[in-house]
Amino acid sequence: GRSSAAVHGIGKGSRAARARLWLEVPIFFDFCSLPRNFMAEDVGADGKPGILVLRKPEQEEAFRKALRNMHVLYGHDFTTVLRVDMQIPTSAKNSRAYDERGWCVFELRVSRMKSDVPKSVSHTGAEIRLAPIGPGDFDEQLELLHFTNGNTDKDYVAGLYRKVFAVRAKCTSELKLSLTSK
Repeated sequence: GRSSAAVHGIGKGSRAARARLWLEVPIFFDFCSLPRNFMAEDVGADGKPGILVLRKPEQEEAFRKALRNMHVLYGHDFTTVLRVDMQIPTSAKNSRAYDERGWCVFELRVSRMKSDVPKSVSHTGAEIRLAPIGPGDFDEQLELLHFTNGNTDKDYVAGLYRKVFAVRAKCTSELKLSLTSK
């Protein structure tokens, strides 16, 4: 919460004024905000973790609807994306780095296509130059990345990227490739 307040500039004024502003600022924590299956600690012969408890049908419907629209949350000019790209503890169940994960790289690439690039903020404050890449190049990058549930999301993520790229390519007449946070 407090990191988001700093990003949005909502740290000034009385406590009541700040509280009113928070009512107007929706916050979506992608992975944590979506209904999830409860997974087993062990992985099966296929390399995927077993599912202990499945989402209920209404949760599955909400989950699928959110996935179909993830590109809007990351790529819309009216959203600010705070990328939680810090080093993951080696003791974590999945300790892969942010830049090795398929959904995370999608989040980074799509949020960096905004017309207002500073609305894509690195939690660590890391600085890089990142030019947009075409869908074919993104497909190649996806082949090198990890998806927690195996490769089932790879084609899905590639399709969402194509949607964003098609819209941004039509409406972008100038690229400003300044040094910004990673």
